[in-house]
Amino acid sequence: MNKITSFVKHNFNIDEEIISNNMTLFSIAIGKAIYKIDRNANGYLILDIDNFNTPQHALIYNLIKSIADKHNLHLDDYFMVMRSCIKYGRDCYDMCSGYGEYHDIINQTGEIVNDCCDFRADIYYNNSDDVITIGTDLNKNNTETIPKINEITLIRPRKMSAFIGSHYGSYYLTDSHYLNKDKDIMGSAIYKTTIEFFNKSNGKLNYNYPNFSDIVEDEKELYTYYESYYPFLKNKEKFVNNTKDTTIEDIELVANTLSKNNQSSSGNVFIRNLLDSHNYTFETLYKSMYPGEYPDENFEINHYDKCYANNANTRVEDINQQFHHKCIGYQTVPAETREIISELCNYMKTNNFYSMTIIE
Repeated sequence: MNKITSFVKHNFNIDEEIISNNMTLFSIAIGKAIYKIDRNANGYLILDIDNFNTPQHALIYNLIKSIADKHNLHLDDYFMVMRSCIKYGRDCYDMCSGYGEYHDIINQTGEIVNDCCDFRADIYYNNSDDVITIGTDLNKNNTETIPKINEITLIRPRKMSAFIGSHYGSYYLTDSHYLNKDKDIMGSAIYKTTIEFFNKSNGKLNYNYPNFSDIVEDEKELYTYYESYYPFLKNKEKFVNNTKDTTIEDIELVANTLSKNNQSSSGNVFIRNLLDSHNYTFETLYKSMYPGEYPDENFEINHYDKCYANNANTRVEDINQQFHHKCIGYQTVPAETREIISELCNYMKTNNFYSMTIIE
């Protein structure tokens, strides 16, 4: 399929702060609600396109549909596997990237194959400059021994923005933390929903994930889950504003201010000087972000002192792991690459860019 990459910000007919706070708690609570319905679903559900029991369901659907319409995609053509989650900094690696999660698909001949989505979308619920998104122009069908990347997109997630593409992941600038009941509810992590698009023509999902509309009966049940994570009912005015009328029908795409900031690695003086100061080229930069894929480059990858000592969830073999595709897995990067990415992010802040695509 043709490359689809888009980063957009949405405007609403109700208070954005209310929506952001609400969906931040939603991204935490929905996993617990799914577990109650089906503990084997592992946090996944199907985004169905009707039976909206809650305004949160309608909001996510309308956000996805607005982007799909922009790219002439028909939602009826896809299984949409959804998972709400939190991305927060880890002291054991710099970034993680991929093409989506792997799910069993029953293909046209009846075989069960392990496959990932054609593309995926992230909906961000809060501002974050601690965890950024990096996207490239690779897709899941890449089979090159040494992949060729022609553009790198850096994204500073903003409240109620969304990114859609094939290959991208999270880059951690600082250590971040989960929601703290006694402090700012937003914390410094990214709160988001990820939706993976599997084309129905390729087969069907092997596991029958629950539908969104089956997870909670109504808002009241959902807010009961909220209460277990935050004193929601005591602070309800920060989250709910006449929810009966929160249909989120008026969404305006504000794409031009965010997505048309393409910068040439050779033509942009700042970027060119930054790469030159580290003896980098555009090719060196993208290769250094995926170490382990290019063993002949002789990049020095230094794991951090805390890399494994206090994190039993991170296995040595998971770092710089290829899995089934190139440019995928948990990554640590050279110190020069970390400094370059940090400087690029500062450059974006100075110029008020929320996204910036660097081309060769």
